[in-house]
Amino acid sequence: VKAEDVLRELGLEDRFVDSLKQNFPVDVDRLVPLPYLADGIAKALDVFSSGYILLLGEPGVGKSTALTTLTAYRRDITFEYFCFIPNERSLGNDRLDSSAFVRSLCIGLRNAFPDEHLPSTYSELTKATLNSWLNFLSGQGKRVIFVVDGLDHVDNKYHQGVLDHPLTDALDGILPPGVFMILSSQYIEALPPQVQDEIKRDADRLIPVRRFDQAETQDFFRRRHIHLSDQNLLRT
Repeated sequence: VKAEDVLRELGLEDRFVDSLKQNFPVDVDRLVPLPYLADGIAKALDVFSSGYILLLGEPGVGKSTALTTLTAYRRDITFEYFCFIPNERSLGNDRLDSSAFVRSLCIGLRNAFPDEHLPSTYSELTKATLNSWLNFLSGQGKRVIFVVDGLDHVDNKYHQGVLDHPLTDALDGILPPGVFMILSSQYIEALPPQVQDEIKRDADRLIPVRRFDQAETQDFFRRRHIHLSDQNLLRT
C-alpha cells in the first residue's frame, strides 16, 4: 500500500495543492535593480526578531517587482502571496478573501517544511491551524518569512463593498519569534490598525519605495532600447 493511495482514498491527495497561483510576471532583462530595497529588507530582518515589515510607495515604483525577485537572492523566503496578478482570469475576489489567504499560507508553510511534524497536519486549514503551526515552528527555532504584496487592492475592494472578509482580517496579533511578514501597499491605512502601530513604532520596519532617480530612469529606458538625451530625460 502506497501513501499516495491512502491519501487519495481519504480525499487528501490534493490537500496541499493551492488553486491560487502566485506567479507575478517579471521580465528580468528589463528589471532595474533597486539594491536599497533589498538592503532595507535585510536590515529589518536582522534588527528584529519577528513582526511586520512594510514596503510603502505609489503605483508603479517597483514594489511588486522587488518582492517578486526577492527569492532570487534570499533563500529563506517561505512563501509569497500576491493580492493582484496582472491579466489573471478569475471569478470573484477569492485571492483577496481571508479564508483563501489563510489556506494558501497554510499550504505554503506545509510545503516549505515537509519534514516537520506539524500539529494536526490534516486538520481544517483555518487561522487557528496557521497560528498553531507558526507557534510550533517558532518553538523549533525555525525562521518563517511570508511576503504579502498589494494590500491596497484588498482595501479598495473592501471599501467598494464587494469583499465581506478581507484577507487583512488575518493580519492581527503579535507574530511569534522568528516569524515575519513583509507587506507592500500604496498607503499604510490599508493595513489593520495594530499592524500600522507596530510599523510606526520602529522606523526600520517601514521601507519607503521612491520614484526612480535619473540614473535608474536612464537604465529603465536603456533596457527597453529607447535612447533619451539628458535634456529629454529631465522632462520625463
